[in-house]
Amino acid sequence: MTDAEWTAVTRQRRRSLTGALTESALGRELLAVERSALDAALATAVMENTTPILPHIVDALFRPRRAVAGSSIEQLAIDSREIGHALTRTVSGDLAGLGPDVGTC
Repeated sequence: MTDAEWTAVTRQRRRSLTGALTESALGRELLAVERSALDAALATAVMENTTPILPHIVDALFRPRRAVAGSSIEQLAIDSREIGHALTRTVSGDLAGLGPDVGTC
């Protein structure tokens, strides 16, 4: 497997894992704008950290760093608010400890 293929597989697995965990915490499927916000937060967590973990993603959901196609930073903050709170439950709330150890993504 080439480095580019490995990067693509890792990106897709992280995206699938965080999406499934978020949907489970919400008890519903993600809306399209929430998926975009989660993808942006995951990308930020990966860019800013050697080993991205759930608290990094939660931080990026509550404090988006960059706009993405179709959403300004302000709009991402609005679109990600509910999913940020849902994921917070898995990090430090009533669902803490039910997932992977501190949520390595």
